Amino acid sequence: MTDEFHYRGRIIRATPHRSSGGWTHDGVVEHHLGHAVDAHKFCAPGKSRTREEAVTVILVYGQRTIDKAP
Repeated sequence: MTDEFHYRGRIIRATPHRSSGGWTHDGVVEHHLGHAVDAHKFCAPGKSRTREEAVTVILVYGQRTIDKAP
């Protein structure tokens, strides 16, 4: 299951995975450029106790990544 968020013309895809100790903070920021897609995978530090918490962390981290982009 993937959660998708649109932010400032880009898409943040939250892809948390259950692992020992909680849910990972894996995600992808995509920017669609005509026929090409620029994708940036990331993993925010730490783990969350629930999937919902992990998705929230990924969304915030993805927004910060976009805000720092040139």
